[in-house]
Amino acid sequence: MMEKIFLGELLVDGTWGEPVPKPALVVKDGRIEEVRTRDELPSKVERVDFGGLTLVPGLIESHGHLVLSGGPDGVEVLLEEDYGELLLRAAHNAERVLRAGITTFRDCGDKGGVTIRLRDMVRSGHAPGPRLLVSGPPLTKADGHLWFMGVTAEDGPELVRAAGKLIRRGVDWVKVCVTGGGLTPGTDVRRAQYGPEELSVLVEEVHRAGRRVSAHVHGTEGIRNAVLAGVDSLEHCSWLGGFREDVLEEIKRRGTFICHTIAGRRDGTEVPGTLVLQLRALRSGAKVVLGSDAGIPDTPIDELYKALAVAVRAGFTEEEALRSVTGTAAEMLGLGDELGTLERGKLADFLAVEGNPLEDVGSLGRVEHVVLGGRIVR
Repeated sequence: MMEKIFLGELLVDGTWGEPVPKPALVVKDGRIEEVRTRDELPSKVERVDFGGLTLVPGLIESHGHLVLSGGPDGVEVLLEEDYGELLLRAAHNAERVLRAGITTFRDCGDKGGVTIRLRDMVRSGHAPGPRLLVSGPPLTKADGHLWFMGVTAEDGPELVRAAGKLIRRGVDWVKVCVTGGGLTPGTDVRRAQYGPEELSVLVEEVHRAGRRVSAHVHGTEGIRNAVLAGVDSLEHCSWLGGFREDVLEEIKRRGTFICHTIAGRRDGTEVPGTLVLQLRALRSGAKVVLGSDAGIPDTPIDELYKALAVAVRAGFTEEEALRSVTGTAAEMLGLGDELGTLERGKLADFLAVEGNPLEDVGSLGRVEHVVLGGRIVR
C-alpha cells in the first residue's frame, strides 16, 4: 500500500495528552508511520484532507449481537429465521456498524455460529465490516439465559466439552451465561447457575487453547463465582444483590475487566444506578469498558455513541467515556499493541468527526469519514 498522509483540524490520539492541532497522520501499509503537523509534510506523498474535522481512534463495541435486529421483537424474529437469513442480517449489521465508526466489534453471542462465518468473510474481503471477534453461541444450561441461542452444558465437564467444540470451530472468545438475563423470561438474574469450580475448569481449557472467556453476570453471587474462576471479562456486572467491596478488590487484584452495557432507550435524562457503580469501580482502579449490548430490543446496532452520552450524564468525564471504547477496550480484547490509540506502529483505524469528543461526546455520532487499516471505507 502506498504511503498516505491524512490531514485534519484536530487529533485526539487516545494517549490523553493535549489534542494536536492541524495534525498529519502518515500511514503506510495499513499502519501509522508517524504523527506530524501540517508544517512538517514531506513532498510527493498522497494527501487526504479531512478539512475541519477531528481525527479520533476507531471505536470498539465490546458487547453486541449482530444476529439481532435491535427492534422490539428481535428475539421472536431470531427464533423464526434460518441460518441464511441470520447470516444476511449479521452481514447487513456489520456494514452499518462500520459506517457508524465502530472499527472493531466483539460479538457476544449468536445462533448457529453465524458470526464465525461472517468474520471469515470480512477478513477475506468478501463482505464489508469492522474487525470482528466472535464467541459463537453462548454456553448455558438447558433452562438458562439464552438457551434459544446457546450450547447447553449442565456442569464442568460438559462446559469443557462444549467449549472445545466452539474452539475447534474457530471462536475468538467463549461466552458463558453465569446468571439469568432479561432476554430470557423465567431465568433468575440474581442466581448463579454455575459455581466457581465448574467455571474454573472451563477457564483453564479455554486459556490453554489461547482464547479468552467472557461471563454474563448480573447477580453478585455470579460475579463472585466468575471472578474466582479467572474469567477475562464480566459482561454487564450489574451487582444485583448488592455491591461488594471484597469482590471489587478481587476484580482489581486479578485485573479482570468489567464490560458494562448501556442498553435500551437512551434519549432521556435517566441514569441507570448500575452505571454509577461502574464509575465507582473505575475510579477505585478497576478496568471498566463500556458497550451497548447492540442489537437487543430497543438498542440499534450502530448507536454506541448514545451509550457514552448516558455515561457522561452519570458522571464519567468525556475522556473516561472515550477511553472505555478505545484504549481500555483494546486492552481487554488483547489488542492493546494494535488498536485503541493513534500512535506509531498501530493499525490505522480512525474516524473523522465533527467537533471534539473531549468536549462533547455526542460528536462521535457525527462521523463523516471512517478509515480501516489505512483504507477509507466511508
